Amino acid sequence: MSEAWDDHYIANLYFLPFPGLDPADLKHEAQNHDTLESLLTAHPEARRDVEFVGINTLEELFEAQEKAYRESAYESYADKFATDFLLRNAKKLNIPTLQQETTLAA
Repeated sequence: MSEAWDDHYIANLYFLPFPGLDPADLKHEAQNHDTLESLLTAHPEARRDVEFVGINTLEELFEAQEKAYRESAYESYADKFATDFLLRNAKKLNIPTLQQETTLAA
């Protein structure tokens, strides 16, 4: 199961504006580049995808990468799982704000 989940995660990364890197890895990779053009020169395989969505700056790229990552099926599943877990266990974990939300939802 874990290997299949890892494969799903990696496949998801290839649907991001800068394919193959999650947002944190992209920011790390971009540390060596002052401009988007410099980054794309170092990673020509990503140029077509980045230009296709109309990204013109590193900041726009970071925002688009983060948004696409957060909206991906992989990350949405993980967020929902974590939210459900916290709501179910708010009392045990002593999280007052979530305890109130759980009480209101019931």
